[in-house]
Formats: sequence, structure tokens, C-alpha cells
Amino acid sequence: MNLNKILKAIQEEGTDKVDNRRGLFKSFGSKVMMASLPLAAGSMFRTAKAQTASELIESLNLVLLWEQFGHAFYTKVLNEGPVFANASARAAFDLILSQKQQHIEYLSWVIHNGGGVANPAPVFDITGGKGSGTGPFAESLVDYRKMLSLAQTIEDLTIRVQKGTLTRLMVNDVFLSAVLGIHTVSGRYASKVRQMRWEAGAATVRPWVTGDRSDTENSYLQSYYHGEAVTVQSGIDMIGLNAQALVYDNVTEAFDEPMAKERAAEILDSFIQP
Repeated sequence: MNLNKILKAIQEEGTDKVDNRRGLFKSFGSKVMMASLPLAAGSMFRTAKAQTASELIESLNLVLLWEQFGHAFYTKVLNEGPVFANASARAAFDLILSQKQQHIEYLSWVIHNGGGVANPAPVFDITGGKGSGTGPFAESLVDYRKMLSLAQTIEDLTIRVQKGTLTRLMVNDVFLSAVLGIHTVSGRYASKVRQMRWEAGAATVRPWVTGDRSDTENSYLQSYYHGEAVTVQSGIDMIGLNAQALVYDNVTEAFDEPMAKERAAEILDSFIQP
């Protein structure tokens, strides 16, 4: 895999003027993981293999599965979805799709060199209809704004799934670095899609999640945001911490909450063809 291409793609995306807190970490995650990690891969993987357990590979495969899901979504809407608002919007999706492919290749490489087997991608039904093609998100293939709402939710969920694996991967620096790097780039996708929704007329949407609100009109999407409205971090209630003007919205916007692997699998179930 050509890592220089990944860096070039990330740099090009970085030219977009997107106001988002997640983007603050892009240089730490994407550049360090994509550039520095492979240079020392030989010695690092010798250590990783000695520590590898089936639970770690399972966690990596869960991250891989969500990247495969995202890749399937962008492929579908670019080829068969609604007309994009403009060439710039379509170019943004083209770029995200190409980077999703890079993530898939990279994670597969990490899993293989870590002593595991990368699971192949299942057949996805983007409509959420378990292969029927007539699920609750079928209109996303014909309605631009509804398509963007689904794209936003997929990216927000992907971030939470990735974050849910981080604590499980902390015993292995190689695996942790791989997911952490992709995690920071995923934050930029979520913020970019939200910006595109704002440009398309979603006046209340922000670059990040507020409370547990999806900021969409779709009740199915809203249910996926349960668990985001957390104000206590590391046992500390962040609202009004140290007499600062930190209110509910501020606190919930500052953190993405991890998602349990069971919930991640449950959500994906309707998007996978049996």
C-alpha cells in the first residue's frame, strides 16, 4: 500500500475550511500512524505477535467491518445515489471513499502481520433492509438531504465504534496506533458531512454531536445516538467544573462516547445481507 498517497489525500482534504474540534488532532493521528508506524513495523510486529490474542484481532476486525460498511455506502451513493449539490460535494465523497479503501487495506495489513485473518466484507444493504433494498433508508438513494443525514450518522457511529475498541487495544501499541490514527481521520469525515448538511439547508446542525441529538428528522437515525449525552468523564461531572461556564451542550459536544461491540453489531445487522 502506498502510504504517501494516504498522506497526500489527507493533506488535500485538510484544505477544506472545516470548523471542528476533532480536526485539531489530525496531525497527531493520521500523520504519525500512517507515516511513522510502518517504518518500524518489522520489530514492532515481532513484539505484537507475542501479545496477540483473539480478542484483539476481533476488535480490529470490528473496526475493519465499519470501514467496509462506510466504503460500501460511499460507493453506492456515488454510483446510484441522488444528484450532488455541486462538484465540490461530490469530490469530497470521492476523497472519503478513496481514503476508506486505504483504511481497509491498512487494517487488513495490520491484522495479517499481527497474526490474524482480516474478515472479508459482507454484502451490505445501504437501505437497512437486510438485503431487501427497501429498508427505512431507501430514500437516501434518491433524496440528497436524507442521504447526507445517513452519511453523518454512519460517520458518527464509526467514531464511537472505534473509540470503543481503544481501551481494549491499549495492551498492544501497534494495534492501538493503527486504530487511533484512523479514528482521528474519521472525525474529519463526520465534521465534513455535517458541514455539507448545513450547506444543504440543515440550519441547526453543528460540526459535532450535541447531547444525544442526531439533528435529523429521521427517528431511526435518532435511536442510534442513545448514549452520547454523557456529562461525567472519569468520574467527574464536567458541567460547571472549576466554576467555569461549562453547560450541558458544551460538555456533551466535547466528547465522543465509546460504543459497546454488541451495540455496534446490533446496528449493523439490518445493513448486512444474510
